[in-house]
Amino acid sequence: MGTIGRRRKTQEETEFNARIGTMIWELRKLKEMQAKELAAAVGVSPQVISDYEAGEVSISLFTLDRICAQLQVSVADLVQTSTFTGLSRKRCARCLNSR
Repeated sequence: MGTIGRRRKTQEETEFNARIGTMIWELRKLKEMQAKELAAAVGVSPQVISDYEAGEVSISLFTLDRICAQLQVSVADLVQTSTFTGLSRKRCARCLNSR
């Protein structure tokens, strides 16, 4: 029997995870919310939130939906806005509020 391994992430997946993580971090900071508060509300550990924000791990749609609910933004807006990396918090908020 062979060893079952994880599929290696593509560069696109890695970049997507990083963009989503950055948006989660930006929005959490805009809400003046601690990672442990978001984690408790979503039902994951603060380390998992940190991993998501750092783009270290892929996030399930279910968990992303729960995070977005806490951050009061739709999944669609978060994913669409995440294409704009490096936005300041004010610009990030304007992007989301203009929709």
